[in-house]
Formats: sequence, C-alpha cells, structure tokens
Amino acid sequence: RPITIAAESIGGVELTGTHGFSVAQPAAHVVIRGFKFTHAAGRNSIGAGTRHVRYTRNTFECTGEGAYLAVTGDDAEVDHNEFRNKKTAGSMLSVTGTGSQVARRVWVHHNYFHNFSNAWNSGAETLRVGLSSQSMSTGAAIVEHNLFVRCVGENELISNKSSGNTYRYNTILDSPGAQLTLRHGNDCLVYGNYLRNTEGLRIFGDRHLVFSNYFEKNYIGINLGNGSAEVADGAPLTTHDRPDNCVIVFNTLVNNRTHYQMSRRTPTALGATGTTFAHNILQGGGTAAKIEGPYPGASWSGNILWETVPGDMPDGAYARTNPRLEAGADGVYRLGEGSPAIDAASGEFPLVLVDLEGQARSGKLDTGADEVST
Repeated sequence: RPITIAAESIGGVELTGTHGFSVAQPAAHVVIRGFKFTHAAGRNSIGAGTRHVRYTRNTFECTGEGAYLAVTGDDAEVDHNEFRNKKTAGSMLSVTGTGSQVARRVWVHHNYFHNFSNAWNSGAETLRVGLSSQSMSTGAAIVEHNLFVRCVGENELISNKSSGNTYRYNTILDSPGAQLTLRHGNDCLVYGNYLRNTEGLRIFGDRHLVFSNYFEKNYIGINLGNGSAEVADGAPLTTHDRPDNCVIVFNTLVNNRTHYQMSRRTPTALGATGTTFAHNILQGGGTAAKIEGPYPGASWSGNILWETVPGDMPDGAYARTNPRLEAGADGVYRLGEGSPAIDAASGEFPLVLVDLEGQARSGKLDTGADEVST
C-alpha cells in the first residue's frame, strides 16, 4: 500500500518557486504522480536510504542549473515522465548513490527526454547512471523504452558510470555530437536500441555485450574507445579505461559516416584487447572500420558489407554481399525475403536472446539486428 502524492489531474498542478519534492530516509514505497515541475532545478530528489520511490507521469521543465531529478536511493522507478527544454548544466535525470556504491536496481522506463540544448559544460548529460568514484560498483539499473530527441547538452547523452547495467529498447534521435556512452564501469548489456543522427555508441571498460542494435546516419555508429589506462592494474577510476573482452555482435549499421571506429589517442594509446566483432551488417555510408590504435586479440567473423569501404576490417572478417535490407513504413531497414543474412550466423552466443524488436532468437541466428520470423 504505497503512499501516493498525486495531482488531482495529470498535469493539473504546477509547482513553481524554489522547491519540489525531496523524499528522504527512511521513506519507502512512495509515489509522486502527475505534477508539472517548473521550479528551480536541483530540488527534486529520491534520497539516500529510501526504497521503492517512484516518480511517474510528471513533467519536468525546471529553471537554472542542477538536475531535474536526482536519484540516490535503491529500487527507485522513474517512468512515463516528460523531461524537456533544458539549456543549463546539470542532468535531466541523475542517478548517483552513497560513497562508492551506486544506487541499486533503478528502473528508468517509458520516459520522453527532449530539447536539451548545448550547455557548453561537461556536467550536462541527459541521463547519467553513476559517478567515476562508483564505477566499480554494480547498479543493475535497467534503462528501457525511453525516447531521446534533440538532446545535445554535452557529448555524453546517456553516460554510464557504474557496472552491470542494462540499456535496451531506447530510441535516440537527432542529437548530433551526442552519444550513448559506456564511460566507466564493466559488464553492461546494450541491446535493441535505435540510434539515428547521433554520435552513436562509445565504449570503455570491460566485458560489455552489445547486440541487436540499429545505427543509421550517425557520424560514428559504434566507437570502441582507445584506452588511456588500465583500471584493473590500479589506474584512477577517472581515466579512459581500456576496453577488454567486449563483444559487439548482431548489429545493423546503415549509412553511417564510419560504421565502426577506434579513434587515435595521444600521448598514451592502449587501444582495446580481446574484442569480438561478428555477425554485423554494415551497409552504405563511408568506411566500415577505422582502427587507429592497438587492437590485440581481436576476433572478426561473419560480418556482411555492402556498398561501403572495408577500411581496416581484415580479409576473412566479412562477406561482400547484398543483405537485401528493405525499409519498412517506419523507415527501419530489416531483412527482406531471400536475404543471405538469414540463418547465416555461426558460433555460440547464449546471451543473444532477442532481436531489435524483442523477438526471440534461437536456433540458427540471422546476421544483423533483425531476426526474421519463420
């Protein structure tokens, strides 16, 4: 029986002035629903020591610097809200924690984030999950079914700074120069996401699994970080941790300027180790792969290239064949009838269980993000 604090009608109550809702320890099972927050930013919070606090069906359009909503407590839920029209430093949604532990089991779903203008500040992520100091802690956050449009507060649109989180079925549109960034932390899942006209996905840290994502008309589709240090060997948590043993499979990349890239770094470039890049479709655009740093222990296999330049993708890593992608009514390119990508994948990928739209994948898998129903 949660305590519900609700507007009499959804959007019918507006909070102006200096403060919103501060939910503090030991509050638990509290729901904040239906308000329009236009007061000073930095004044809505789910505090440390709280449990199962939910913000749902609210509109956030706060003024001044600071986060629209800050989450520190465990088991928080943020859903079906609108976060809009920000141009100052501070995230629209900030998830931190206590000490070196990020907030656990936070669920962010079915929210609409839009129109975050460039704040010319590194603290203007649309959504941040964790801090550098918390990056080795496991959050087990789930960020799913959210829509991000024109969010260019800074280059890190979604900034992951903790471990063990899942980003799935999110749509990120028309945010040039901004990325879904695995900036710090390890063991994250990124699947079923749709990115168009952005800076794509950027990866640092270890053992991330990236699959069944769709990248179209981005400056870079997938940007594998060129590490500057190795956290596992004692480097500071604030460094660009070398990506180790990341798996990038079953993605579809269409008309990106560069589909897959590791950018150069100076003065120290550790590159990435043990990366698997397999069973992806890369079509149109510019260069398929551009690797400008150390790349030892890489595994390339089963990729399909069409109407794009291989670049640094080695011989034997791909087949040059028309995957017969067809644009649907929604503009998304999926496998057409008779595609050579159907049932083309080999190898064992036990965690690749769904395609771009959540359809089950089993038996012989189709190359790319789309699994054709049979």
